[in-house]
Amino acid sequence: MFFGDEALERGHDRLEARGDLRARIEDRLADVAFVGDDRLAVLKRDRLAEQRLQHGAASLRVRPVARHACEILEQLLRLRNLLPANERLTHIVVMGMGEPLANLENLLDALQVAGDKEGLGIGARHITISTVGLPAKIRRLADLSKQYHLAVSLHAPDDALRTRIVPTNDKTGLEEILAAATYFFEKTGRQVTFEYVLLGGLNDSVEQARALARLLHGRQAHINLIPFNDVQGLPYRRPAQDALSSFVDVLRRRGIGVKVRKRKGSEIDAACGQLRRSAQSQETVSLGMRQGNEE
Repeated sequence: MFFGDEALERGHDRLEARGDLRARIEDRLADVAFVGDDRLAVLKRDRLAEQRLQHGAASLRVRPVARHACEILEQLLRLRNLLPANERLTHIVVMGMGEPLANLENLLDALQVAGDKEGLGIGARHITISTVGLPAKIRRLADLSKQYHLAVSLHAPDDALRTRIVPTNDKTGLEEILAAATYFFEKTGRQVTFEYVLLGGLNDSVEQARALARLLHGRQAHINLIPFNDVQGLPYRRPAQDALSSFVDVLRRRGIGVKVRKRKGSEIDAACGQLRRSAQSQETVSLGMRQGNEE
């Protein structure tokens, strides 16, 4: 698949000139249908369209949707197109290898189109933005007064352990992250979810559960516990079931809302965190075999 920078810029000018969000979505769909050498057809088509509309578009003052925002939208559109005709996308969770708040402006552009009734029509309350915890960006998001749901990846009840697990913590710290989360709640009225990956023998003890409860005491917060899925080549392991049950019990007895994420796909190495590592391992093996054959 190819998104040409020029195709996006030209296509955007054409669509904004028409002032039609639905057309903008559908034309992006038309563009992503072109693959390989057909990308030249996209460029040619968009240049001709621009020539036909150049006089009208020149008088408009519109802010383009950036290329990276279109790439985010493309993911949503491709998923939508895989659904049966009687189904639709209803929720969005923005998370993964990248840090969503580090790309906040492009993300907001994409979500604005996704949420528009002439776009994908997904309401803000059905959209979750996950972050490792960038306080300034959390506050910026809060000031927009959007109804997006915020999830903060916590993973530890103290700075020393969190910095081991999440190295970027040494630039922020839990106190600043929690203060920003409180600000988000105060500005939006939206409860913040704290994600906590349970790593066997590292952050899953009863004392750490108590420390986590103390850390979040008095806050409008909910904890999403995620038992680690074993990944070959990593030093972490899944917590024992007894440890998981005890951790949940400590939190609930102290009045903290908690939910344990269901495990799906582990039998084929496709559970949370497993798939990318598995693909990387296969690429490494494949590369080694090729090099061996060449020698």
